[in-house]
Order: sequence, then structure tokens, then C-alpha cells
Amino acid sequence: MLCLAAGLVAAPAPDPLLLVVMDPLARELACACVPGYGQRDYRKLAARLRTTLKEPVQIEFSDDLADALALPSDRARVLVIGDRALVADAARRAPWPARPICALTDRDGQTTAPALFVARRDDPARELRDLAGRRVFLGLAEADARRAAALDALRAAAWSPPAQIEPRAAPTEAALDVLDSPDSPPPVAVIPAYTLPLIEGCGTARPGDLKVLARTAPAPFITAFLSRDCPADLARRIEQTLLDLKRDARLLRDLESKAGFQPLPAESPAPSAPAAAPRAGADWPDWRGP
Repeated sequence: MLCLAAGLVAAPAPDPLLLVVMDPLARELACACVPGYGQRDYRKLAARLRTTLKEPVQIEFSDDLADALALPSDRARVLVIGDRALVADAARRAPWPARPICALTDRDGQTTAPALFVARRDDPARELRDLAGRRVFLGLAEADARRAAALDALRAAAWSPPAQIEPRAAPTEAALDVLDSPDSPPPVAVIPAYTLPLIEGCGTARPGDLKVLARTAPAPFITAFLSRDCPADLARRIEQTLLDLKRDARLLRDLESKAGFQPLPAESPAPSAPAAAPRAGADWPDWRGP
């Protein structure tokens, strides 16, 4: 009997669930310049997942999915929350078999967000058709779905002479370059809408220094992803936990969300990579790039 007992070996415990947060409005990834904005507390969400799933949960904040995925030994037990197009693009490059499961509402109940065309407040331009021949600083990542929407809006304007599209590394850089430019008429910038309060709150621009000329079509924003290899029962419990957050007013406040996570439409495909900025002589023959 003792020999039999000694031969029993407990099954190894599974790896902790890894929660990778890539939401640019997470407390750890944004600045604390605007009270009640850009301070989403995902550690509270990790605690809820631990309690509900009855499993250990590890949390990582990152803008590099490949780096974060180097942490777990079991990449099937990973939950990623971030911008839908950017996470989908990072997952393709990792590679990691991502599957979007639900979308986080913002404080207005929206799961999408546009990009903004912004100009200096003293700029005489009032709408996109006033920007013929201007420099346009594109402060959007290449994989950002709002970038494609901005380029579509620029093509539709059909200016003569055409605008000069110049990419910038970040929204803050694009906005600052607009404010500091000696050009006449001055340039404009295209930035994600969610960044404008942070740009103003952090002092890059004072409130009112930039005015909004136009908005792009909205694109899906913060989305939760699981691996397609995640065990079915675990995936079901994670998704249900996220969808049930709408009943917890305190956690909604911590996540700066009106209605928590919402289910995606059935058969919702992962977004395709947005189009790159057109080159002269390509599908926008009059485009003048940097």
C-alpha cells in the first residue's frame, strides 16, 4: 500500500493565465495628466479573473506582443486586450493565433474610435477641402485601422494641388510639429481621437491650441483576444467573466467603461492590415510624399 501511494504523482499545475494589456488608456501605459482619463485599472480586472476562474493570473503591460509572449511556456493560456487592428497585426507577426472575443465600451458606451484632423486654432481652414497643398502629419501607426480611414478621406478630398502626406512616429510628435511649424499656411495633423485629451493634459498643447477640422470613420478600438488554441472550457469561462463585468459598477468605473465588454458579431473576422501610405505613381498618382 505504501509503495502504491509513493508511486502516485500529482498532475502538474497549469501555467498561470497571462493577461497582456496593450490598451493605450491603461494606467501603466498612459500618463496621469487628465483626472479620470487614461487610468484604466487592469489589475482590478486581473483580480476578478483570479477570483472567478479560481486560477492564478499574471499581468503584463506592453506595447510589444512578441516580448510579452516570451514570458509564458503555454501560449494557449494568454488573454490580450488592446486596439483591435494593432493586436491583430502584432499577432500575425509574433506569430500567435489570435481570436477576438469581445470589445470594451468607453465612457460613452462606444467600442469604436475615429481619428481626428487637427489644426492650429488660428488656422483659417474650416474643413478638409481647405487643405489643398498643405503638409499633413500622419500620427498613426501603420497597422492602425484609422490610418487607412484617414488616407481614404484624403483621397476623397481630391485637392489641387494635392496634400503632402508625412508620417510621424507618434500622435504627440505630429501635434507638436503642427504647433511649431513656421509654414504658411500651417500643416495639420491626423491623430487618434483618444489621444487629444492626453496631448492637452500633458502640456504638449494647451486646451484650445488645436481645433478639430474633421473626423474619420470610426474603427474598432479596445478588444479582448484569446488564442485559438485556448482550451474550450477556459475560453468560455474567460469570455463569460468579461461579459459579466457590466453588472459591476465599481469595476466599470475602474475600467472607465459605461457597459463593460460587449460580444462581437458572430463570425467577426480579424481585421486585415490597413493599406500603407500610397507612393507617388501608385494608386494615388498625384500624391506628394516626404
